[in-house]
Parts: sequence; structure tokens; C-alpha cells
Amino acid sequence: MIIELNTKSNFEDIALDKTNGVYRKYIINELSKNKLDKIVLTSHLFQSKQNKNPFIEVKYDFGRRNKRLEIVYKENLSITICKITNMSEFDKDCLELIAVIEDMKNKQVMMNFRINGTLIFMDNYNREIVETYLNNQNTHFNHVLISEI
Repeated sequence: MIIELNTKSNFEDIALDKTNGVYRKYIINELSKNKLDKIVLTSHLFQSKQNKNPFIEVKYDFGRRNKRLEIVYKENLSITICKITNMSEFDKDCLELIAVIEDMKNKQVMMNFRINGTLIFMDNYNREIVETYLNNQNTHFNHVLISEI
């Protein structure tokens, strides 16, 4: 199966409804361990099961260089940033997502938006550990197993 996705758009332009990235066609590969294939598969699930319009590999000016956000989708005045992770790396990924979202909240163009974070797990994970960690970080990210999208 083939999917067409917008890639390499600028985050602030997405917020302003300007898409400046390019549309590319991707082959959906459910068996691949490659990061891009996981991003494409997850985006396909958002499109087909939740009727979302995901952008992939979104550029965000963060620190000295652009940060690449894996999956971003916008619904009215809400923007969700998705990070694909696993149990051994979710704490690092969560801290990174917190830092990026906190930075976004200080940008003038983002003042009217609610910015959400979602951690997406490719394999079964311990929900209790993730919930405890998120509560300890005082954050309210969603977390979901890819098969539950």
C-alpha cells in the first residue's frame, strides 16, 4: 500500500495553515524496524482510522539547529506532536518532548494553540510505569500502543 504525506514542513507554518514542505509517496511497511517506516505506518493509521492529516519530519527551530518532529497534526487550535518510542527510551523521549513543547509555548505564533504530546509505543509497554513517570514529570501526555490508534 502507498501513502502520500507532507514532509519537511516548518512547524510554525503548519500552525498558520501554510504548508511549505513537499508531498512524497511512501510504501507502508508494517514489518520494518527502520524509524522512517515506523513514522509512515503510524501516520497511515492516523489518516485511515482517525481521519487526521499528519505531517512528518516537521522542522522546528530549537536551539542551534532545526529539530525534527516525527509526526505533527493540527485540529483547529490544537496541535499534537507525536514521538515514537519504546520502554528503554521513553523517559529520554518524554523529556525531549517536554522541552520542545515548553519552548513552543513561548513563541508568539503559538499563543492561541493548545500543544499536546503523544508517546507512541510500537510494542507492548508497562502503562503503570509510564503513567507514574509522566505524573512525576507533572505532564499530561497521551501514550498509546500503535495497534490502538
